Amino acid sequence: MNKILSILLIVFLSFILSSCSSSENGQSEIFLATSNLSSYADESIHLNPQLNKPSSVQPSLSQDSVSQTQIELETEMEDSEIINLQIIIGQQTFSAKLYNNSTTKELIKQMPMTLVMNELNGNEKYYYFSNSLQTDAQRPSQINAGDIMLYGSDCLVLFYETFSTLYSYTPLGYIEDTTGLAQALGSNNIEVSFQID
Repeated sequence: MNKILSILLIVFLSFILSSCSSSENGQSEIFLATSNLSSYADESIHLNPQLNKPSSVQPSLSQDSVSQTQIELETEMEDSEIINLQIIIGQQTFSAKLYNNSTTKELIKQMPMTLVMNELNGNEKYYYFSNSLQTDAQRPSQINAGDIMLYGSDCLVLFYETFSTLYSYTPLGYIEDTTGLAQALGSNNIEVSFQID
């Protein structure tokens, strides 16, 4: 009996998640993320990704310096498997590492960037990009505090609590020392800056 209920729940969740990916830009999208299987359907949140645009607070760089910076970043990514990143939240800076993969290469082209990230479930902050990124989704059994992931193809997620999950994410990187991360992020939406170190 438990197997039948589990299979029905999985089919139901698959239906919900597949309907999320087919919504149009002007319509709400549903983003489910929770660590408790029994409350998945109850904790869906309706979002309009068009309301979350990158802040215009970005340094202005000349075309030559941008080109030179991109060349240096591409060379660094080719030479190493990990890319250093700084995440700035209020007055605190957290050192992070990005994995060298096609998704992070696309993400780095948008940096430096400052985003207003939304709160979800007391364990993560998220932001919907207006464009999709390449994905290589995996299903981790556990999310760790400090993990930086991509949900779907356009939702950047920064986790500040550790919990188990059934969802798939594209791993982007991780914060090295998460001491004070949950306190810095707080329980509300917050502005977070990302820049290559």
